[in-house]
Amino acid sequence: MTLRGKGMFIWKIRRCEGGDPEAIARVAAAAGLTHVLVKIADGTYNYNVVNGKDLVPPLVQALRRRGIQVWGWHYVYGNDPVGEANRAIQRAHQLQLDGYVINAEGHYKGKHQQARIFVRRIKNNMSMPIALSSYRYPSYHPTFPWREFMPHMDYVMPQVYWLLAHNPGQQLRASLYELRKYNASAIYVPTGSMYPAYGWRPTASDIREFMQTAIDLGLPAANFYEWYQARTYLLDLWNVMAEFTWPGAPAPVPPPPPRDIVDDLVDAWNAHDVSAVLKLYHDNAVLVTGSKVYTGKAAVRKWYKNWLNSTLSGAEFTVLDKERNDNRFWFRWRAKLPDGSKVRGEDTLNLRGQRIGYHYTYSAPV
Repeated sequence: MTLRGKGMFIWKIRRCEGGDPEAIARVAAAAGLTHVLVKIADGTYNYNVVNGKDLVPPLVQALRRRGIQVWGWHYVYGNDPVGEANRAIQRAHQLQLDGYVINAEGHYKGKHQQARIFVRRIKNNMSMPIALSSYRYPSYHPTFPWREFMPHMDYVMPQVYWLLAHNPGQQLRASLYELRKYNASAIYVPTGSMYPAYGWRPTASDIREFMQTAIDLGLPAANFYEWYQARTYLLDLWNVMAEFTWPGAPAPVPPPPPRDIVDDLVDAWNAHDVSAVLKLYHDNAVLVTGSKVYTGKAAVRKWYKNWLNSTLSGAEFTVLDKERNDNRFWFRWRAKLPDGSKVRGEDTLNLRGQRIGYHYTYSAPV
């Protein structure tokens, strides 16, 4: 799937929205981002792993739930091209990324053979799109292995950082003119500045000009670097980016509704797992059916063992609708049995703390 729209690089996940993947995904969707590029590796090591905990998978999942693509970027040095390639392959496949970005800069200058080894191994072992994130002007960096990297790239993401200036459009046009000499068929998705440096900061007009120039050049997307600095020091410019509408960009998927006790209960019903069901009930819970009242977990367990494993054995449950009023939940459901017959039900739950204290249930064949 071709990138289209606005993207943002993330360097250190723990510094973005307190490291909360759901908060990052909410902010990304609210800003109209279509893709986020997360650092996944540095050299031969995994990145964004803190105290043994990999912070990337939950972020990938949270972004995906909102229809946002996730690309992984990897800073490479060229000292161990096989080891770096193996790390990239392992990480990209583990995370099931939408694309992989090679971030090669000064450490790779003069390493032409290493670039050939690295790219060959990557191309032979990855089925996802591959991009190069490097300098904006090849003419300024002649010892960088452009001819080894560029012909094999599906995307090129030049770092068009107009530091100490305010002419992003001019720099973007010049960058693409130079890079097209190395690969005219690669898809160009430039990365612009959204961080302060040396007492300089980009302006609102810079941000708009960068994106509008990319659109005028017929480019499908543009990125910015970098989330933490933009949200911490340049929030006004983040808002400018967020308010800019990229033509043809897909709308973000609405966030899923928060889960509640009804979702957990019906999931346990569908698993026909009496123990999982009982974990949702208070020790002194009361369950009321059309014919009897069951008090305490032991009694509730006895009823569920018969209901789930005999009366409705093998049934598939679906919630038809539900309402909530503080700690009270009402919901209607349908169950389809293996023989094709159906049962409808209507239940009321009252919570005591975080668990079910009172449950009234009624059901009948359809």
